[in-house]
Formats: sequence, structure tokens, C-alpha cells
Amino acid sequence: MASEGTRRDIARRSHRFALAVRNCAARRRWAPAQWTDLHRLLGSSGAVAAHFIEADQRAHHPDSNRRLALAREQAAESMWWLEVLAETSPDHAPLAPIEQLHQQAEKLNLRLRSILRRES
Repeated sequence: MASEGTRRDIARRSHRFALAVRNCAARRRWAPAQWTDLHRLLGSSGAVAAHFIEADQRAHHPDSNRRLALAREQAAESMWWLEVLAETSPDHAPLAPIEQLHQQAEKLNLRLRSILRRES
């Protein structure tokens, strides 16, 4: 697996991402049509960190790369749900928080992809 510093960085980033999604969800008014999408975003954002932690704890286990791949998939899924939420938000709603979350998810996705390429 990646170096300890990289692992800690991704663990911190994924944890902060999950918390930031929850803070954004709590501070914003969502249309009823967005509730299901928001629920799925909450799940996928938390799954990024959960799968990464499982992979990190089993660093030399054959299942580790599968968990990393799942974390990456969840980061990509989070990006998609953020795009859907941004596109369905009312015109008066600020999009900057959603765009910032999308950037965080994209960075996590790239970092996880980089680790997977090195591990394969």
C-alpha cells in the first residue's frame, strides 16, 4: 500500500469530505425532489472513508485493492450525485459549496486511482 503519510492524508481527506457533505446538507434547503439524491450522496461520501480505512487496515491482504477500488468508485459516485444536486438546485441557491465538495471528491478519486495504479 502507499506510504504511511499518504495513507494518513487520504484518511483525513476522506473523513473531512464526509463531514463537509454532512455540513452542507444540514445548512442548505433542499427541494423534495432532491432528497433521494442527497441521501445517496451522504451514503457514498461516507463509504469513501469506510472503504479506505478497511483497505488500510488490511494493507497486505488480497482484499485491499478491492477495497481501494470501492473507495474510488464511491468518490466517483459522490461526484455524480453532487453534479445532479447542482443541476437541480433552484436558481437562487449558491452553488459554491457544492462545487467545492465536487473538487474534494475529484481529488480523492485521483489520489485513490494513483494508489491503485502503483499497487497493481
